[in-house]
Amino acid sequence: MTTALDPTLPLDDGGELVAAIPHLLGFHPTDSLVLITMVDAGIGAILRIDLPPQRYRAQVADHLAALSASHGAERAVAVVVGGSGSPPDLLPHRPLVTELRRAFRKVEIPVDHIVWVPEIERGLQWCCYNHRGCGGTVPDPDTSALGVGMLVRGAVKYASREALAATLTPDPPEVLERRELLIDARSGSLPDKSVVDKALDIFEVEPDEDPIAHYDDIVLDMYHVHAPPATDLPQLDEDTLVDLATALYDTETRGHCQLIAVTPRAAAGERLWTYLTRALPAPDRAEPACLLAVSAYLRGNGSLARVALDVALQACPGHTLAGLLTAALDGAMTPLELRNILLKAGDA
Repeated sequence: MTTALDPTLPLDDGGELVAAIPHLLGFHPTDSLVLITMVDAGIGAILRIDLPPQRYRAQVADHLAALSASHGAERAVAVVVGGSGSPPDLLPHRPLVTELRRAFRKVEIPVDHIVWVPEIERGLQWCCYNHRGCGGTVPDPDTSALGVGMLVRGAVKYASREALAATLTPDPPEVLERRELLIDARSGSLPDKSVVDKALDIFEVEPDEDPIAHYDDIVLDMYHVHAPPATDLPQLDEDTLVDLATALYDTETRGHCQLIAVTPRAAAGERLWTYLTRALPAPDRAEPACLLAVSAYLRGNGSLARVALDVALQACPGHTLAGLLTAALDGAMTPLELRNILLKAGDA
């Protein structure tokens, strides 16, 4: 069952804060700036971005500050991951930290703590940019208080963002080529949405609660709510795969599928979209990849949403929905805002 993240986070303990990040994002980040915002004494947005080149530092800092302010952040902490130096005297990426402080002062959001760590691994040294004597060693992320709590909830984290992306690795080329021929032979025939509902029955799991019920957070590249990876999925026969691929070209059927993400069948839908993203050839896989992105986005899994959108755009460059969802991620539309858009579109 999808669960919201416990808002308790050790913000005054740099080591525990660093150790918590892989669980917050769902993977171990490298060469990243991670920003955690606080709203009403709880966790707000968790934003991750690649460390920017020098010419983009000010722009990135201003963008993060503007996003945080627009969503009511009251304070923030930041962790810089990557680089080398001679701590505590010489820490890397100080110019970026300077720009971050400037940008957040401009929007009047205090950044209480800015920490640097070369990697998020047990025993490595972390240091604070704010105070020379502030530092320590990173505890084991898997045995940290937050890590244990999230593992008990069934949370999953990956060794890297690439490992997360690998969960959508397509089927072998020869298999996809065979399916492409079958789909092309079926062109002009659009099965109705009942084929989707029948497939959902096969991928059904324990009914879930409303996936948006507990949070309303910014999604950039975050992993606020976790779900087990879609492994050991049921298998569909070739005829059913072809029916689903052709059905998803129908506008009404796609609208029906998007709304599945706000129903108790959301988990079954996400499993089905994951399976189809792997099983269908390009450009057909773009449709289930977008549906997977919608589902992941609505439950706060921005990391998976962005990976799925990358797949969609690689399969079908210029895909309209994939482009719109990517813009929504970049602009930090909240899951609740997206949910409301989908519901209004469904009522139209």
